[in-house]
Amino acid sequence: MKIRIDHLDKLASLVVKERAGYRCERCGAQHKKGDKGLHASHFHGRAKKSVRWDLRNLNSICHGCHSFFHANPEEHRAWKLKQLGEQEFKKLDIDAHLPQKLDEVFIKRHLELLLSE
Repeated sequence: MKIRIDHLDKLASLVVKERAGYRCERCGAQHKKGDKGLHASHFHGRAKKSVRWDLRNLNSICHGCHSFFHANPEEHRAWKLKQLGEQEFKKLDIDAHLPQKLDEVFIKRHLELLLSE
C-alpha cells in the first residue's frame, strides 16, 4: 500500500532539510535545495501518524544512506539512539505507538513558523 504524501509531508520535509542545511545527517554529503537525492527519512514510518510530522522522527538523509538504513534496521536504530539519547529515543518510541488525535492545523502552523525562523 502506497502512502499518500500530503502538504504536511512536503512542509515537514522542507523543514528537516533546511534544519540540516541540505546535508545528509549521516554521511555529511552536501545537496542543493530541491535535489531529489536528499530525502526526509522517517525513523518510524509515515503510517505511524502520531509521529509522522514529529521532527524528532525525521532526518535529512541522502538516497544512499536511506537505502543503507532500510537494509540495516539495527544500524538505523543505533544511529537514531545515539542522535536522540536514550530518554528522548524512548519517548519517541512511546509516542509512535500511542494513538493520538492530531491537530493538523496546529502542525502546519508550527512547521511554517520553523521555516520562517
